[in-house]
Amino acid sequence: MSRMHQGKLEALMADYTISPRRMGMTIITLSRKTGNRAQMLSSIQIHLLPDLSATREVVMNEPSGD
Repeated sequence: MSRMHQGKLEALMADYTISPRRMGMTIITLSRKTGNRAQMLSSIQIHLLPDLSATREVVMNEPSGD
């Protein structure tokens, strides 16, 4: 998340697949491409306020579905 906030999208895209979607709010899903961390977290979802002014929620999804 710090790479995204620092504007280092190229470095972020090397490690993650980035999938944005808009459903009343913007949700950015980061899915780890490879590595040990992919075994701990399958994806991270960042929920932003409708005006994109702040983060509303961060959801960390484990491979088991938790």
